[in-house]
Amino acid sequence: MKTEALLVHPRVAARRAIRRLVLGDRPIPWSKAVTCLGLKIDHRLTWIPAVKLANFKATRVQTAVGKLLSRGQGCTPRLALQLYQGAATAVQTYALPLVQLAQHRKEQLER
Repeated sequence: MKTEALLVHPRVAARRAIRRLVLGDRPIPWSKAVTCLGLKIDHRLTWIPAVKLANFKATRVQTAVGKLLSRGQGCTPRLALQLYQGAATAVQTYALPLVQLAQHRKEQLER
């Protein structure tokens, strides 16, 4: 089932106290994070899941570009830089409006 329920409540214990939603005869499980219109939102209404996903994608691109460079007959450093800037930087720049965060906030998100 693709349907998920997101409970946003100031108390942590509310997840255990509030019963599951039922649609038809099927109970809908509570999720800590849901994806809506391509944006991942968690139960605290923060950007943390979206940031982690964007960082994961950028790291994957960085790893692939590094492997292309590490081979002796791979691509040139200039091409590798263009690949990185075109793919990894684009993920972070366009997927997240908060790339301009202060450094200490970025460090909190990477934990």
